[in-house]
Amino acid sequence: MREQNGTADLINFEMTYCVTFNLANQYQNNGMFQDAINIYTTIVKNKQYAHGGRLRVNMGNIYFAQKKYLVAIRMYRMALDLIPKSSKEMRAKIKKNIGHAFVKLGSFSEAIDTYESILQESPDFPIAFNLLLCLYAIGDKERLKRYFTIMLNIELPGLEEELDDEIIDKENAPTSDKLKEELKEKKR
Repeated sequence: MREQNGTADLINFEMTYCVTFNLANQYQNNGMFQDAINIYTTIVKNKQYAHGGRLRVNMGNIYFAQKKYLVAIRMYRMALDLIPKSSKEMRAKIKKNIGHAFVKLGSFSEAIDTYESILQESPDFPIAFNLLLCLYAIGDKERLKRYFTIMLNIELPGLEEELDDEIIDKENAPTSDKLKEELKEKKR
């Protein structure tokens, strides 16, 4: 329409991207998966949206929700190819999704490879736990032991704060417990 009126140069690509992305996201949030896939595909195929290819993660999430795990893995891998190596956290999240999809398919060996690659780049307790479950499922006791030891050495985020809070609570705890004393009195 705008091309016919000669106002094509007035198209605001960023605004169009935002509106289109929001529409696809709302379709996805409301379970209208095919509509969301169609809109995401339109965005991804449009070369004017430089980072549109990253929306393949969203498409992978939809396929995962639909239990189309092979297609989800393909979408995640395509998105992973577009993410720079410097974005380690984002790459780890996408790889985690790939690993979960392999678990859903029962392809524990592929899931193990994926989880191992994540742990090599950035130690993560839940990923290590998932890796242990996969190793248990295939009966690999030696690697299970090795990765269990590795998992024990992974720091849990927020654990130090919890321990500090417990120490403070114990220091501030009353020396006598009135409720316990009253219960002892009643038992006598």
